Amino acid sequence: MILLIDAYNVLKQIVSSDQATPQEKTAFIATIGQYARLKNISIELVFDGGPYGLPDRVLVKNVVISHSGAQESADDLIKSLIHAYKGRDVLLVSTDRELGRYASLHGVESIDSADFYRLVRKALDAVESPHKKGPKNLVKIIEESDPEVDALMAEFTVTIKKGPPETSLLEKRSPSERKGSKQERRLEKKIRKL
Repeated sequence: MILLIDAYNVLKQIVSSDQATPQEKTAFIATIGQYARLKNISIELVFDGGPYGLPDRVLVKNVVISHSGAQESADDLIKSLIHAYKGRDVLLVSTDRELGRYASLHGVESIDSADFYRLVRKALDAVESPHKKGPKNLVKIIEESDPEVDALMAEFTVTIKKGPPETSLLEKRSPSERKGSKQERRLEKKIRKL
């Protein structure tokens, strides 16, 4: 499967400001690279603009990074890539409705940027968390304050989120809605790969 990612669209979901810094962009690319290796999938990140205003494509640690250049938008480049990948197993990651409709008209399913990034974090956190696991029941038995003991307690303490548990993208629909169209079933199959 090839993930075709509207990169700034996803990046806007995870940075606090409207404009991502070069460090945030680099960290994002590294995170997506880890995810691509973990899931063994091909990923193409498509960014607007570029370092010199010219379109470019670079392979960085199994992720293709494309910039649209000054003359074209990332959306236009994504549309041309949809045509270039015709007949292949492609999933578009973007919250842009127009781009989603275009992809759908050309037989490519799409997933929301925020939903995709949650799946990325969940997969990467699951890999990282076994290294942080310690004994299941930690009990502080001394009353004095000891910074080292307090740091260990904090490191191995489990935080419980308030509110309803998160449901997966596949569980959000009722059983009668789960059958869906052929396109919905293809999308579900692709989401399971993520």
